[in-house]
Amino acid sequence: VTPGSPADRAGFRPGDVVIEFDGKPIESIKEIIEIMGDKVGVPMKAVVKRANDNLVTMTVNPEESKPDM
Repeated sequence: VTPGSPADRAGFRPGDVVIEFDGKPIESIKEIIEIMGDKVGVPMKAVVKRANDNLVTMTVNPEESKPDM
């Protein structure tokens, strides 16, 4: 998780595994990218599984890609 990134601000931690994004089951990062598409600034819900098997729901606000990050 990159400090200052949208994932960091949403509360993601190293080791979190996204199992659902915007109400859809997730198996790869590619699926998350496809779901986000052109939804910059549109809050989306993510369900993650933490290392202790707890499920956590958080809100992600997609941003424009920043090549320098």
